[in-house]
Amino acid sequence: MNDLKVLWATRRKKQAALDSAHPTGALYVTPIENREANTTAGIPCAVSTEVAARLLLAGGHRESTPEEIEAAVEHGERNRRAASAATNRNEGRTVLTLQVDQPRPVNGRKAPVKE
Repeated sequence: MNDLKVLWATRRKKQAALDSAHPTGALYVTPIENREANTTAGIPCAVSTEVAARLLLAGGHRESTPEEIEAAVEHGERNRRAASAATNRNEGRTVLTLQVDQPRPVNGRKAPVKE
């Protein structure tokens, strides 16, 4: 029973430290190779501080570096754009992107002008 109390106290302490370091309540963690935990090094993922505390204490993950986070976000964006383009191609849609410089009237009303 004491072991369980120590485990939860340690997890709460780690989460409190993460909460103060990451005010958004989320951070990126990267899996590390750990044969005992049966994990391999991989791509960073965003998790809550609660989940991060558990993962970091288990020893299978570490906090991601800014370079790893930037690379992961860029990779995800590339994949989303490629998937969207593939979906549009497969469904026979043509997608046009328009840039409007002037506000357009909505439902016959004059569009508001920004000053």
